[in-house]
Amino acid sequence: MSSKLPVVAIVGRQNVGKSTLFNALIRNKRSIVDSFPGLTRDIISATMTHNSASFIISDTPGLDLPGTSELSDQIIESAKKHLEKASVILFLMENPAPESFDLELADLLRKLNIPGIIAVNKMDSNDRLENMINFYEQGFNEVIPIAAINRFNINLLLDTIVNLLPEKKTSIPE
Repeated sequence: MSSKLPVVAIVGRQNVGKSTLFNALIRNKRSIVDSFPGLTRDIISATMTHNSASFIISDTPGLDLPGTSELSDQIIESAKKHLEKASVILFLMENPAPESFDLELADLLRKLNIPGIIAVNKMDSNDRLENMINFYEQGFNEVIPIAAINRFNINLLLDTIVNLLPEKKTSIPE
């Protein structure tokens, strides 16, 4: 993995679909997807290209891990350090509305001063799209409804990511 490519970090709380989204974006099943929370403990990254722009996409652990163990602290600290290296933050939330931890995480992400996108997962029907108004109050310019499991709006999300990248690499370095 080349460090010269911009990094796009997928963040959010546990079980919002970060690993499902990561797999949908890279079109491969590299991250473990399960209904049991907290399975992603390490940062999983892949290099990808969309519209001739190459970048590294990273799946991070849920940042709402209970801070009851040293392992949880290490996982969260590692994820936060990774966020500071990101060129774009992809903040994943889920229908129907943000939860209290989402609001805390939004505050943290805004302070990083890194371009960000809110992707609202599980928005795969018109009646669910009515809930989008609940996510615009987080202070992000880009809020996109998606359904990672069936790839709804994935190309729109990728187009938005590419538009926010600081530099557009047109090829993947060897």
